[in-house]
Amino acid sequence: MIRKIICIIFSILWVLNSHSQEFGTHWISYPFPDDSTEVMFRHTYITKHRPQQAYITFASMGSCKVYINERNVSREVYYKNTTPQGILLHTYDVTRYLRPDSNTIAVWYAPCPQATAYSQNAASKQLTLDYYGTSHNGSAFYQQADESWSCSLSEGNRITQDSIGNTIEVFDNRQYDNNWKASDFFFQESEKPVHRLLKETKGIYTTLPTYPAYVNRLRYVLSPIAEYEDSLGLHYDFGRFFQGSVRITLREAKKGEKLEINGLVYICSGEMDEQAFRRLSTSRQKSITIKGDRHFRKSQIQKIEGLEIY
Repeated sequence: MIRKIICIIFSILWVLNSHSQEFGTHWISYPFPDDSTEVMFRHTYITKHRPQQAYITFASMGSCKVYINERNVSREVYYKNTTPQGILLHTYDVTRYLRPDSNTIAVWYAPCPQATAYSQNAASKQLTLDYYGTSHNGSAFYQQADESWSCSLSEGNRITQDSIGNTIEVFDNRQYDNNWKASDFFFQESEKPVHRLLKETKGIYTTLPTYPAYVNRLRYVLSPIAEYEDSLGLHYDFGRFFQGSVRITLREAKKGEKLEINGLVYICSGEMDEQAFRRLSTSRQKSITIKGDRHFRKSQIQKIEGLEIY
């Protein structure tokens, strides 16, 4: 009996080891990559007919969200951290999002501070992505993110620190256009061809989750149970501690209006409705304080949600 158990254990280890090997990654990045700026990637694949079946497989040394035809196919990935042992490939069936004439894949990427410590080339390994499946006539097709893709920097979001070393996320919504994922949107002068990293580094990724991969997903949405106002601002209490972020829906805020929300500095775009929340960082919190400039009014707040992740 013991001998059988040992054989089973060794068989499992052999299977895991056989799959924990390098796959055909070809990393792309912004031509002048760094470890502090968000990048928006995009490419449109032209077709004469709608494919029968299609998948997207991607990995990143940072945080990213992947869209096809403006639909977020990676919607459950809230924030992603790499590990020293490897990163995890994500594969999604995108068949239901396909169009017959063209299909636009867009990726929002944000650097991950942990990745820089793990790999010297982390800044250049921003994205690897494969788009593949079955064409309308039953033949297989395969496309890989390469130099034909285009990219642009997103200047609206950044991580900084206050005077005592606390992490502060700054998001300027005036500089962010939600339409960048569309095939007919132009990055204009800021758009550049991507850079492809030709020299690969072995042993940092795996095709199966045989190593820990810390991917935070939305677990629960909390509502505040109490609120009050004083000279410091508006205070909202959620009743218990949670790890995550807070999302605030605003209406009729002034363009350029600034809010400070528990480590987030949000600058309004002046759109009819907009949402202030952290995109690059999370924290453990039980309550929040909202402090606005002279344009801020409590009536602008339409909804407050605590986004708990795990």
